[in-house]
Amino acid sequence: PPFRSQVRCEAGEPGLLICRGKNCMRGYTASAETFRDLFSSDGWYLGLGDVCFFLRPLENDGQVDGDEEQEERREDEKENRDEREEKETGEKEEKETGEKEKESRLDAGRARHLDYYWVTRSADVVIKGGANYSCAQISDDIKNCLLRLYEGKLAKTQISVATISMKIQSEHEDSCCVTVELTRRPGLGEEQDKQQETEREADAWHALISDINDNFLSRVRKDSSLLPKASVPDYIRIGKIPTNFKGLPDSSALKKSFAELLKNDD
Repeated sequence: PPFRSQVRCEAGEPGLLICRGKNCMRGYTASAETFRDLFSSDGWYLGLGDVCFFLRPLENDGQVDGDEEQEERREDEKENRDEREEKETGEKEEKETGEKEKESRLDAGRARHLDYYWVTRSADVVIKGGANYSCAQISDDIKNCLLRLYEGKLAKTQISVATISMKIQSEHEDSCCVTVELTRRPGLGEEQDKQQETEREADAWHALISDINDNFLSRVRKDSSLLPKASVPDYIRIGKIPTNFKGLPDSSALKKSFAELLKNDD
């Protein structure tokens, strides 16, 4: 989501983690307009999607480490000297912009002496290999792949896909867990379905579900043309997608479903 303003958090207060520096990217190679809201006017990247809080390092007596404070002051003094040198060489900026950049540099200096703690995510993403992949995009890719693989057997309205990330194989990387919900015929209730469906249609439908459940993962893993590498699931489940009061997929319920599925597999 776009961020229109930034408000600094106090120690212990959860907030969005942002980053800036020479070792960070300046932007995306794709359309700059598409990702414009992911960068602040002074160069901070806002799209990590992680909620964290910070605490200052403490000594045994519960006070902020004196050495850290001295180092922080030295960093601040260095930043101030650099600013004076810039002004002397004529590289002046507008007052408001200058104040923002000064505050950002001081924040960066202080940030080196803070302990950060991860809380949760603000966005639905799967993190693999240090990259963030949108759960919504993965769901769209899988839905389109199913439509291509089972053309004539499945309609777009019969497929719902929900993607979540879970720490299963590693504590340092997400596993991509996908739930696919299939409905027999759009617009028909369950009882009407049973009444109008012939035995042959029922057998074909169950065979289709079994084929997806048993073979879909192996197909997309073997054939790289079917799905982008980032959208290939680690685990797939065919079943009902639980929703919350807003009608959106319920991530907590989906995680419980996958946990039960993996437990039964063991």
